[in-house]
Amino acid sequence: MRRRYRRIIAGLALSLVVLLIACRPGGGDTDTPTSAAISSPRAITTPIPTAAGWPQGSPPVVPLSTPRSTPSASPSASPSALTEPVTLAEALDNLEAQDSYVMHLDAAGFAGAEALLPGSGDTFQITLRRSGDDRNVRVLDADGNRIIQLWRVDGQEVADFGTGPIAAAPDTPIIGRLLPLLDLDTRFLRTLSGDEADYTITGTETVDGIPATVEEATYEVSGASRALLTASDTAAVDSTMWVATEGRYLLRLDLTFTPTDGTPTAGGRQATAHVEVTDIGTAPPITAPAP
Repeated sequence: MRRRYRRIIAGLALSLVVLLIACRPGGGDTDTPTSAAISSPRAITTPIPTAAGWPQGSPPVVPLSTPRSTPSASPSASPSALTEPVTLAEALDNLEAQDSYVMHLDAAGFAGAEALLPGSGDTFQITLRRSGDDRNVRVLDADGNRIIQLWRVDGQEVADFGTGPIAAAPDTPIIGRLLPLLDLDTRFLRTLSGDEADYTITGTETVDGIPATVEEATYEVSGASRALLTASDTAAVDSTMWVATEGRYLLRLDLTFTPTDGTPTAGGRQATAHVEVTDIGTAPPITAPAP
């Protein structure tokens, strides 16, 4: 009898436990997955990331089809621009290929200057403005007084000594000798460039915001073919030039001439020439006065 009561009590206790489990929130669920849960894929409801940001806790997803970007080298830092020097003649050629610019020359100690530029002495300044094929040149003495101004516009050449503009031609007395100054960049400086000059790169700088390669050379020039040196003399030239890293055109130039045979410079002194090129591509159009 007593054993029968025990079985009844055990059955009631077991029924109570089952009832409590069934009434629990989420009752009936266990941590053990069923075969149905394993075989049935779950729907992914995570929102697609947008430009506004990723959902919290979701890592960025990089599509496999997106190629990795490879940084490219800057043109101004290319090895050829920094390790391959150009000659002065080449730098002048590259400058001439530009649409427009202003070139300023300060020269001192040239014995032949007086013969070419009456009233200049051995020290003078020349400013060349170029726009396309048109050119304008101003020549000043050491004190800043204007000696002459020249124009070449639409193929017509005009000169002004301070007494008013006159038509100019190569066979015009005195003026004819000065017309080559209109080609200061392509003729005068080229005669001083040194055909056999061996330039080497010595560094990099910035000239008026333009990255530049600094080059140096030492060479010799002969007065027989150099307009501002006496006909029978020679001089050693120390040249330092700043060349635009992108485009390889002349930006700045320092030339020092030291007599090596006779006296190509005034009193045997050194002659110097300093050149600055500005307003590259931005120089305004040139107009000439009517003669």
